[in-house]
Amino acid sequence: MKKLVAAMFFFLFFLTSISFLNAQDANQTSKIINYCGARFNVFLKDAGVPIDISPLCSGESSTEVFFDFKDFGAVIDKKMVVRVIFFSDSKNFSYKGLTMKSTYKDVEKILGKPNEKIERASGNGYLWEYPIDEIFSSMYFWFDNDMKLEKVSVELK
Repeated sequence: MKKLVAAMFFFLFFLTSISFLNAQDANQTSKIINYCGARFNVFLKDAGVPIDISPLCSGESSTEVFFDFKDFGAVIDKKMVVRVIFFSDSKNFSYKGLTMKSTYKDVEKILGKPNEKIERASGNGYLWEYPIDEIFSSMYFWFDNDMKLEKVSVELK
């Protein structure tokens, strides 16, 4: 009986831990998404030191700079965060139950039909746009030709 009670306690503790971690991921994702539109100094103070910084388009007259924070990236232009990006290896991305392992069917099931489906240059996959009006941004789900999720970006409108 004691073993059964101990096993049940361990099982409940395990389930609670998983729920807590998923909630943390969703909270962290929401926090990162809300950086979009933030002033650079406020963002950097909160996000910390990036692991890499590089111009977004070298050789062009672009003023955008990419900041790599390992689990996400941010594009800065004119002292403002104009885009945040979650890549396929972003382990902590969680938005309304979607993760980087979600399929295009999962995205459509949870978020509905996209506002716009855009074929990427040279036929290298698709972008699905979903507006986020509260922060004057759009969320883009990037799919490869096989409709596997490659990255998610949130960009100012």
